[in-house]
Amino acid sequence: MIKNILFDLDNTLYSALSPINSGITRRMKEFVVNFLNLPEEECLRQREEGIKKYGSTLNWLRNEKKLKDPESFFSFVHPESETTELIPDTNLKPFLQSLPYNKGILTNSPLEHALRVLDFYGIRDLFSGIYDLRINNFNGKPYPAAYKRALEGLGFAVSETIFIDDSPRYLDGFTKLGGAVLLVDEFSKYRETPYPKVKTIYSIPEILKNL
Repeated sequence: MIKNILFDLDNTLYSALSPINSGITRRMKEFVVNFLNLPEEECLRQREEGIKKYGSTLNWLRNEKKLKDPESFFSFVHPESETTELIPDTNLKPFLQSLPYNKGILTNSPLEHALRVLDFYGIRDLFSGIYDLRINNFNGKPYPAAYKRALEGLGFAVSETIFIDDSPRYLDGFTKLGGAVLLVDEFSKYRETPYPKVKTIYSIPEILKNL
């Protein structure tokens, strides 16, 4: 029986149509170009390969490109002004309040970004805890320890928890622990996924009532 929901943050709690999505990607690419000091096309090719290997741009830069200061990456990619790129959603808070489950967040973003997003939507107090990339020693999803740390910290049993994310790869990691998952696939990008999916989190009650 599901008693807990572990949410991803970006493109899960809010729409992938939000300009912040492209803003984060643009700033990541710009940081990579500046850091590597190589032609943009070559930087982006290396970044794409690095994400496949290490799971995130930051892990690739730290492990393969010897980035020593991850805080410089965070401050560049997530400036304080980033909330201007979010789209208001007055339905989000009452919807989350209506879900009779314990709630937590596991994100590969830094805590300050997560808090800005949650405060923008006025929903910070609805979550029992936020597990970001720093608390996971920069080894976030899909590393098993990231899920385990969040579950243990929140007091969630994996057998009673569903993890909701917009990335099948990150869902893979949770299923390997024996947990239930749900994919948010707003634009039907993943037609052959083995996981149950919804376009937005507003459809999750129908899924949850059958678990």
